[in-house]
Parts: sequence; C-alpha cells; structure tokens
Amino acid sequence: MSRFTFRRGVPADARAINSTRCAVIRDSPIGFFPLSTSEELASYQDTTPNIDAFAKKIAAEEEIVIIIELPMTVVGFSSFSPSDGVLRALYIHSGYMGCGLGHELLRHIEREAREQNVREMRLSVPFQSQTFYANNGFLVVGPDATVIGSKKRIGTISMSKKL
Repeated sequence: MSRFTFRRGVPADARAINSTRCAVIRDSPIGFFPLSTSEELASYQDTTPNIDAFAKKIAAEEEIVIIIELPMTVVGFSSFSPSDGVLRALYIHSGYMGCGLGHELLRHIEREAREQNVREMRLSVPFQSQTFYANNGFLVVGPDATVIGSKKRIGTISMSKKL
C-alpha cells in the first residue's frame, strides 16, 4: 500500500473526483450497480453534482473528501457530510479493487469524521455493498431507497456505525 497516497481533497480535485466516479460506475462488473440498461447508467452518471458546485462544497467544508492516488492519478475517493455524518461516496477504480484500498479509505474517512466531531456515520448502499460495510463495523438499520436521476428508485440498505 505504500505506493498509494491518501490525502484530503481540495476544490481543484472536483473534476478528477467526478471522472473517477463515472469510470468506476462505467467499468464495474455487470450487476454491481443495480442498473439494467445503458440509459439508466447514463442517468446515474448524470446525477453527478455540478463540478463547480461540488468544488464549492469542498471549499466550504460542507463535503469532506479523502482521495487515494498514485502519482498524478486518482484511483479512489470517499466523501462525507460533517453536518449530518452521512457517508456520501466511496469509490475505488475497478483496477484497484480487492487489495484493501476500500478498507483503508474507510479508515481515513472515519478518522476525518471523528476530527469533525461526527459521532455516528450513516449511509445508504446497494445490497451488493452491504457485506463490505458490515465487515467494516456498520450495522443494518433497515431497507431504504435511492432515486437514480428522476427516473428510477432502487432498493438500498441503510446502515450506521458509531464512531
């Protein structure tokens, strides 16, 4: 893991973060994201926050981002809202999945959340991600739903973890 750098994101990272997010969704194994058509996938990617607005949230610390990178390449990121403790994202580029980076990224974002006085982290994830979060100490709160774009509601699981 020593070749990877973990650092806090800055507003200038917003475009690279967006590109990484879209690449992860596009390159993930079929069925990982509960999208059944290429139009739904495009709709999901269209929900990406406006890059400038996201950069402003990072600057105002409304969204705290931790980035994993190799020199000049973002390979993953995670973000949370310090005001409500919601983990908004955790993405690892498909070429780097399965080598412990998700676990390490989660540890970094949890540490950052504690420093922001967040006492409980909450999230809503696709069923396929439940095991990862459970293995990292999150408990199931109950069923949830997420809207993709304005077109489709997908079933998700609400989870939380005391920090």
